[in-house]
Amino acid sequence: MARWIALGLGCFAVAVAIACGSSLPTPETKAHPPTTTRYVEVPYPPPAARAEIIPAKPREGAVWVDGEWSWQGKQWVWESGGWLMAPAKAYLAPWIAFRQANGKLVFAPGREAAISGSCQEQPRRAQCARQRRREPARGGCRVLITPY
Repeated sequence: MARWIALGLGCFAVAVAIACGSSLPTPETKAHPPTTTRYVEVPYPPPAARAEIIPAKPREGAVWVDGEWSWQGKQWVWESGGWLMAPAKAYLAPWIAFRQANGKLVFAPGREAAISGSCQEQPRRAQCARQRRREPARGGCRVLITPY
């Protein structure tokens, strides 16, 4: 009897491990380019990330970019994650917030950068990775900065 219970618990543990494993394709990530990143002073750090329901992968080659908080003048605003087509020769620099030596808290939003380290200052809207449909993606398209 104890053997069957142990076997059942072992199977349950394996099933949970498989179900909870991360198998989402994600873009390559690196640090922000030091010469082109603009930091914004913020009065307090962003809240904890929100849980998101990840829809099915819309097509081959799409990568998942997690949602993140962005500073909008006087408050933090949540930007939902989404599926994107990863641009060639670019990487994602995730958001960053840290205190400088003088105690000021600064923030830089997530952005895409060219492998060379350059970034485009004005964002160009990325195509939603959804196949041609009329309805908008849940939470809208994610806006990332892409190099020319």
